[in-house]
Amino acid sequence: MKLREWWMECVVDERKKPSAANKDFTHLSKIFSTWRDLKQEQLANPFLQLRLAQNDLQDHRPSFSRDWIKTVLLAPDAFGVTNEEAMLVFRLLIKARLRPSELLGVKLEHFVLEHEVPHICVEEYSDGVIKRKLKTKWSEREIPLFGVLLDAAKRIVTMGGVQAYHLKADRWGALSNKVMVECKLKETERPPYSLRHSFEESMLESGVDH
Repeated sequence: MKLREWWMECVVDERKKPSAANKDFTHLSKIFSTWRDLKQEQLANPFLQLRLAQNDLQDHRPSFSRDWIKTVLLAPDAFGVTNEEAMLVFRLLIKARLRPSELLGVKLEHFVLEHEVPHICVEEYSDGVIKRKLKTKWSEREIPLFGVLLDAAKRIVTMGGVQAYHLKADRWGALSNKVMVECKLKETERPPYSLRHSFEESMLESGVDH
């Protein structure tokens, strides 16, 4: 199911074709069936029901409304006693249209606040054994900071940059999802990642083309 979710994001964010995902599932299904037959195992094939249809992609898009973001997610005490770094990362993601992995992969020097237009640089880099790669060649960009974004970025810089969750998007996502359930912050069942889709929908509603 995680693989299926990953493919759905590729189709939505990168305009991949559903047929590419289905081809992947077909290959995996054949591999599993061959292994099962050789081992004489009595197991159901988990890849048979993963194929993507257009309805799946439409169902994948529900996101947070602008009213919910403004009145609930950006409320001062929305996240209770959640650790500050995790909360600040969430606030940045609300309006920065970044993937969690992109924001949690930036280093302190990527926060450029002393600039005419304060921004975050999203780019690939090498740091010792760490080789930071981006998801696509279009992912390298500069994200302007203003309002809530700038306030959160300044606080993160004061803390020395992203530390506890640096390059740990899965860990941050699990905590954020848990806190959102506990604090009743979920407008839909979608994970924090779908904030990215909320930003896209707001742009389209404002007349920005693809």
